[in-house]
Amino acid sequence: MTKPALALICCLASVEAAAQDARFPWKAGDRAPEVAGLQLATSRTKMASVLGMPSDSQSLGADVWTYGFSGKGLLIVYARQDGVIEIHVLRRDAGSIGGVRVGDAEAEVRARWGAPTEAESIDAGEETSYIAGKWMVVVVYDTVTRRVKELWLGPPSDRD
Repeated sequence: MTKPALALICCLASVEAAAQDARFPWKAGDRAPEVAGLQLATSRTKMASVLGMPSDSQSLGADVWTYGFSGKGLLIVYARQDGVIEIHVLRRDAGSIGGVRVGDAEAEVRARWGAPTEAESIDAGEETSYIAGKWMVVVVYDTVTRRVKELWLGPPSDRD
């Protein structure tokens, strides 16, 4: 066997082994990661100091609002009682969650994080969830390109 062929076999074997070892970097009990300078439960004052004024906002009722930051590629869901409850990353330059960014291929995400905890088809694409106890990361893929079109961090939702 030639040296280049042997090197290629070794390289492929190590890539396959790495993919099999891929796993979500957090587990139940871990603190949720910071995204775009925010943590879950961040106050409205802190959110404003980090992101500035939102480009738009909408009341969802019961003391819950969405704040859009279109210039930053972010959407924040905020509850008066709980602070920031969801952080949505809508553009590649808006940041990453655990090294995953909008625009990454599904294969790259799975090589990094492994198989998701849950997956379902929704109108916006295919939504996969990686759950770490009291919070989760949701990755929404474009059904045609199989690339990340949105990432968000928040509490697990009931899926009846």
